[in-house]
Amino acid sequence: GCGVMFAKKLFSNIGYYNSNIFIYYNELDLTARCYDAGFQVLYVSDINVFHLQSSEARISKNTNPLYSKFRFYHYYLSYFIFLVTYFNTSKIIKYSIKLFFSNLISCFATNFWLTFIKASIINIYRFPKLYQNRTPLSTETQKFYNNGNFPLIDRFVFPDFKKSKQDEK
Repeated sequence: GCGVMFAKKLFSNIGYYNSNIFIYYNELDLTARCYDAGFQVLYVSDINVFHLQSSEARISKNTNPLYSKFRFYHYYLSYFIFLVTYFNTSKIIKYSIKLFFSNLISCFATNFWLTFIKASIINIYRFPKLYQNRTPLSTETQKFYNNGNFPLIDRFVFPDFKKSKQDEK
């Protein structure tokens, strides 16, 4: 993944990328499993990696790839997979509902209604199998990852939206 490095031996311990996640959240998935297995996860905040534009955005001539249907769709699907795979049932219910409404709110700015409906239907369809095959993280790791919580308002879609006190925690 872009902006992430792992020691090769780590994969023999925690496994490779989650095959259910096509794109986005792969690094979050791997770092959560690393942390859960007792490995140290480092975040270096003074290094930045930038994608000038995604290939999907170049094809569609979109000047801002953060507003693409591709990103919207796959962020929604991938975070749902991450949430269902690794968190306890009460958090899955709470934050799946929040994820649904977060993406619904984003539709008012992006007009990605059909993309939202398609991703929502796929999430509902995939839920039973994902839930049945899930491997929850330890309680400590779930807490480290904020129990799967995320801001209600997508800052990529609404960059000027003020952070709430809840988001700052």
